Amino acid sequence: MVTHKTPSIPEYILWAGIALTLVISTVIYNKMANQSKVLIDNNKKFLTFFDFSPTCICIAELDSGIILDANQAFLDLFGYQRQEAVGRSLTSLGIVLSESRARIINELKKRGSLKNREQIMFTKLGKPINMLFSNIIIELYGKKCSLSLLNDISEKKELETQLIVAKEQAEKAAKIKEEFLANMSHEIRTPMNGVIGMAYLLSQTRLSDEQKEYARGIRDSAGMLLTIINDILDISKINAAKMVFEETPFNVRDIIRNLSLAMDVKAREKNIKYYSNVEKSIPQKIVGDPVRLSQILWNLTGNAVKFTEHGEVNLTVYLRGEEGGNITLEFVVKDTGIGINSSKLISIFEPFTQASVDTSRKYGGTGLGLGIAKKLVEMQNGTIFAESKPGIGSTFSVRISFKKYDDSFATDIESVNGLSKLKNLNGVKILVAEDNKINQRVVTKTLERWGATVSLAENGKIAVEMLSVKPYDLVLMDIQMPEMDGLEATKYIRSSLLPPASNLPIIAITASALRLDYEKCVALGMNEYVPKPFKPDELYDKIVRLLNNNTVLELKPEEV
Repeated sequence: MVTHKTPSIPEYILWAGIALTLVISTVIYNKMANQSKVLIDNNKKFLTFFDFSPTCICIAELDSGIILDANQAFLDLFGYQRQEAVGRSLTSLGIVLSESRARIINELKKRGSLKNREQIMFTKLGKPINMLFSNIIIELYGKKCSLSLLNDISEKKELETQLIVAKEQAEKAAKIKEEFLANMSHEIRTPMNGVIGMAYLLSQTRLSDEQKEYARGIRDSAGMLLTIINDILDISKINAAKMVFEETPFNVRDIIRNLSLAMDVKAREKNIKYYSNVEKSIPQKIVGDPVRLSQILWNLTGNAVKFTEHGEVNLTVYLRGEEGGNITLEFVVKDTGIGINSSKLISIFEPFTQASVDTSRKYGGTGLGLGIAKKLVEMQNGTIFAESKPGIGSTFSVRISFKKYDDSFATDIESVNGLSKLKNLNGVKILVAEDNKINQRVVTKTLERWGATVSLAENGKIAVEMLSVKPYDLVLMDIQMPEMDGLEATKYIRSSLLPPASNLPIIAITASALRLDYEKCVALGMNEYVPKPFKPDELYDKIVRLLNNNTVLELKPEEV
């Protein structure tokens, strides 16, 4: 019988295998130990960030809202100890209302995350806090959870509220100021219209030289007062960004000529010379706002004459360039007056600023003229600058671009400008709605001198009644009147009276300075707007243009 003996493993191989096993085991152990150490280190880093983050962090079960953990910032803000918060739901603690949390969780489940949402939450004491939160769904301990990052934005919301309130208060204050200025303007302009109007009517009568001097003094003094009122109103409109610029064809030479007539008189009174010159290359007509240009040049030349005791004042207009449909002009006002210190040149264009404290006492004025001129220039995309030396004089330069004139800018106003000298309203029946007795007389006498037949109504209600029983060709309507004001009366005329009364031309003639009133006048169907104190030529031109459009006034070709 043969027996087989199992061959034995050589001892060295056995020991080698054991050694290899130990090595592999050691490597695996060390690797696991290192991974464990990394996990422990990462966990420590996370816990450090979690606890010391200034952002409130909360981990809660997605459905139940039970808090699994929250950092110290969260606990401090809402006023809880960790043992009070962990294990309880956000709604049971009253941090979030159940309806609000249900809405948030429904949206979170649909989107997976929410970013920068605002929500009012409540502290342990019930104090509401404006919170900005972001949520994301995570899985923790085999459960779906909501990780929330929250920031208290109560101070930010309070600041926003304060800014809104401050803005509303500023807007209210601006509106009150505008209304005050408009009312002040109305109250002053109404009697001023009487003063200037009566002075104008007086100057049209036979007067001795002494009486003419007195009438001129009344007119000039009233004009200076009106300039101050207009300056205050203009600076208010500029600051409120309510200044409107027209695009009207005009002749620069006419503006310079009219300005020179007034300034030459003032210059001769001070025994100084006034010169003006317009370059021949400048076109006869350009397109822009002649009224605002006149105002700018009036302020600059008026200042130059006022502050010049010896020598001369010179206004020159230069052509500085043409590009496309635009033309650039430069207006240079140079004087030999008292001059301005270089330290004052920087601020000379600021409102209510004058070169020295005694300037107002010695020369008068409000210090608004240059500030208004600068704003008017810049609002037309122009430039203005000054050079001056004390005791030698000053030079003010203004550059503005205007549109070139072509036939597309022809207007009805141009066609009636030649009629101003005729002042012929023979046979025209005009109804004047005006409650102020002096202004009634001024308007009536002015219109009657032009040949018109005038009827008076002391308020809008009477005006409507008169229009319903008697035909008229045109209505001059004051805005502010008792019983029924001009706006209500116009609305009634346009909507309730029958033709031809409902279609009559209506001119608003008012002391109101609010742009809103002008817009209301247009919206309610008024055809024109004339501010008080009115300029007779301006009123006449607008009457003629409206009557021509209504084919009421028939002027023979030879009269034109």
